[in-house]
Amino acid sequence: MTIFLLAEESMNKHSNDKTGTKGILIVIYILEILLLIPWFPFAALSAMAYDSGEMWPAILIVGPFQAFPALIVIGLITSSVLYSNKKYQLSIIVAIAPPVISFGWLLAQYI
Repeated sequence: MTIFLLAEESMNKHSNDKTGTKGILIVIYILEILLLIPWFPFAALSAMAYDSGEMWPAILIVGPFQAFPALIVIGLITSSVLYSNKKYQLSIIVAIAPPVISFGWLLAQYI
C-alpha cells in the first residue's frame, strides 16, 4: 500500500509542472498534422479495399487508418480539456493516441 501512495505523491508532484507540457502538446500536434500529408494518397488507395465485396475484413483493416483525421480532432479536443483541468500527463497520452491507434493497428495486423 505504501508503494502506491509514494507513486501517487510522485505523480501529483510532477503533474503540477506545466512548463513543458504545452510545448510538448504543440509539437505532437504539428507532427500529427504533418502525418496527414502522406496520409491523403494512401487514404484514397485504401478505399479500394472495399472492392473485394467482403466488408468486415476491409473495415477492420482500413477503418482505423481512414479514421486518422477524426481521431486527431477528437484527441485535440480531449487533450485540451484535460490540459485545462490540469491533468497534464493524461493530456499528453491522449495527444499521442491517434497515430498509435491508426498506424499501430495496421502494424499489429502484420505481426
